[in-house]
Amino acid sequence: MRAAAGEGRRRQQGIALAYAVFFITIVALALALMARWFGAQTAIASSGLQQARALAAANAGISWQLYQIRATGNCPASQTLTLTAGALNGFAVTVGCSRSSALVEGPDTFYLYTLSARAQFGSYANNPDYVSRQVDLTATL
Repeated sequence: MRAAAGEGRRRQQGIALAYAVFFITIVALALALMARWFGAQTAIASSGLQQARALAAANAGISWQLYQIRATGNCPASQTLTLTAGALNGFAVTVGCSRSSALVEGPDTFYLYTLSARAQFGSYANNPDYVSRQVDLTATL
């Protein structure tokens, strides 16, 4: 009877090894899926941050144009600005401006300005971090 009891233990040890290998495989697959999901979430967050930066760069282009109009009275038709400071480093902002003929109301003269600014980071074909945003503004000054 002892021989029979010993054989049963050996068989159980073999099954325990199979269960352990199965469990380790399942845990490894779960960890791999979690790592992939975490990487995707990080990429989405990074993309959202780049989009917010592009919008800020385009708004900076509009602000720069308004300053130029107020300071010099000039409305540059088209110009590209390369931003180099802070979080907007690497963005290229193409600004455009057009001015209508004078609008006279009593003693005051006004002009209608149409401003646009398009901010881009990287190139569409070669950069997975490519982002572009455009802001348009019409102002009476």
